[in-house]
Amino acid sequence: MNETGALPGPITLLTSIPAKIERLDMQRRDIGAAYVRTCISSWRDAGFRVVTINGEEEAAAIAPTYPDVEIRAVERTALEEYGRPLIYMKDILAQCDPASEALVGIVNADVLLTDPAALRRHLATHDGRHILYGARRDVADYTKPLDGMRYAWGFDYFFLPEGAAHTVPDAGLLFGHNWWDYWFPLALAAQGYRLSPSRDLSVAHLHHDVWVHDDERFRAHYDAFERFWRALVTILPLPGDEPWAVQANALLRPVATAVAAHPNELRTQPMFSVVALIILFYLNCDPNLAASFQDIWQRYIADKFDLGGVATVVRLTRILDDLAPVDNLLSAT
Repeated sequence: MNETGALPGPITLLTSIPAKIERLDMQRRDIGAAYVRTCISSWRDAGFRVVTINGEEEAAAIAPTYPDVEIRAVERTALEEYGRPLIYMKDILAQCDPASEALVGIVNADVLLTDPAALRRHLATHDGRHILYGARRDVADYTKPLDGMRYAWGFDYFFLPEGAAHTVPDAGLLFGHNWWDYWFPLALAAQGYRLSPSRDLSVAHLHHDVWVHDDERFRAHYDAFERFWRALVTILPLPGDEPWAVQANALLRPVATAVAAHPNELRTQPMFSVVALIILFYLNCDPNLAASFQDIWQRYIADKFDLGGVATVVRLTRILDDLAPVDNLLSAT
């Protein structure tokens, strides 16, 4: 490793660089294009070989801007379905060599690598059987990448053996869209790979509004959640006998029963919020999952409760109130 923390050899980084992206600076000016170029440069400067997967039209549009990035075009995108040329996870993972044990990274295009040395230390200890992943730090000014808060609702980068990518079943999820970063590590864990969430905040992300409140975006979110849920139930119980796995399964069992009895509630915010919390604690390998979950759920009720979600919130609250104490969950089989 040199003084900049660059990698001694190239590791392929798969992403999907958008042709159009809006990000605002402190003066509310759109700096999206320059910001993404800076993000991509941060990975290349650290020694990564960046490969972007795009639809054919978007691939042609970004080619002049990224002459030092390998661009691979795929035939299908979600443009017709959701109005954005998002790439299917299956098509991202298909870029990996099923026979290779080399590491590959799968990373959102709009995150900035801020601590190459810390990432290099993690990758140097990779044994080929675990999945390293982590969340970004959301910042208001990307020139000050340490002045921000860790993003709590998902993950932005994954490093794994290339061959492992081909063990992931197709759930119809889209890269960089809702729920892909929940399903991906769960599917790998179900194949026997160990989860290794990073505790280092080595990537930054220029904060922007996650939700665009229009009917099409909501429909896309609910569609993604239904795909995620259908895939999730095929691998339950979640793998592992660690405290967080035992507790997550104890939480998911009654929720799955509730969904089976009231399938329409899959398309309600309380339902996908409770599932998201359970999965996030599991993926963060949190040994205090049950107690933490109960605390956050009570705050959710206080902050988000509305008449439209009364029936679901009350039902989920009763389920969670009836759960065994933490000590009993830890000893459950």
